Amino acid sequence: MRRNVEVTNAWGAAIGYSRAVRKGNLIVVSGTAASGPNGAMFPGDPEAQTREVLARIGAALEELGASLADVVETRVFLSRMADWEAVGRAHGAVFGNIRPATTLLQAGALIADDLLVYGDFWKDLLASAGCPARVVSVGFAHFESMCERRLESRRENRIVFLSQSVVGQRLTQIAVELARRPEFTPRVVYRLHPDERDWKKRYPHLRDAPIDVDDGQGQSLYATLQRARAQIGAGSFAMYEGLAMGLTTYVADLPGKEYLQPVIDAGAARCIRSAAEIPAELPARHAAFAERIFRPRAVDQVLAYFDSVLSRPSLARSA
Repeated sequence: MRRNVEVTNAWGAAIGYSRAVRKGNLIVVSGTAASGPNGAMFPGDPEAQTREVLARIGAALEELGASLADVVETRVFLSRMADWEAVGRAHGAVFGNIRPATTLLQAGALIADDLLVYGDFWKDLLASAGCPARVVSVGFAHFESMCERRLESRRENRIVFLSQSVVGQRLTQIAVELARRPEFTPRVVYRLHPDERDWKKRYPHLRDAPIDVDDGQGQSLYATLQRARAQIGAGSFAMYEGLAMGLTTYVADLPGKEYLQPVIDAGAARCIRSAAEIPAELPARHAAFAERIFRPRAVDQVLAYFDSVLSRPSLARSA
């Protein structure tokens, strides 16, 4: 079973990551900085900032049933190697008796302190969270590449459920309820998450329901979405990809809904609690929100960005 510790600011939803993730007996912790919700650094010197970072990591581990005593490896990235002694003191105060393997590195100078995001939707989300960095929308080249290969995909009267194991029990129930509504004519497709290969045991109620269960073996997720008119799920990044394809989007009121709250608030998706809230006739596909999710011509946008960065006076002087 997978468990996530969520990031307590808008960046988690905007960028799509968790503070820490547990799968079985393994816990992986994301890179953690001493920054606040608005991007401002925690007050104090590097030693104080390191103590703050380790406290946040410790809290995340405890939420997942572990502790700092279980840590086997750390990596510390410094913006200035001159701070290594102060940072080392804070690290030693916490791990002095635990003695994990560790590596202390200086992070290389960045070309620019910018954040590159998929589209203006994400840019606006970061701005609303008070992000102090310069944010540039550049698109999603992989998404464009996968979609271009399927431009001739046949559109069908389908609704796709995008499953995740953490919400699978309730989401499958909604799918069965919807498929068995006499007045609901679109085909119901249930796309399983890769960790739900035991679905016949886990969701026996799917086996006899009038539902196409898609285990991902026959076609890619992109192909599944492109054939549909609507989608439903909770907390999956694939929902944003479906939005960019113009799918009518329903968000189940289940754990993970918060990741899609910004599109609900923007009116691009509707939150539902039961199958009865989904109309019998699916609205037509629309693209009004698509370009805000992923800016078009991603490769060109990235190249133009780096051209603009390399022409900045500060870089020209250092060349």
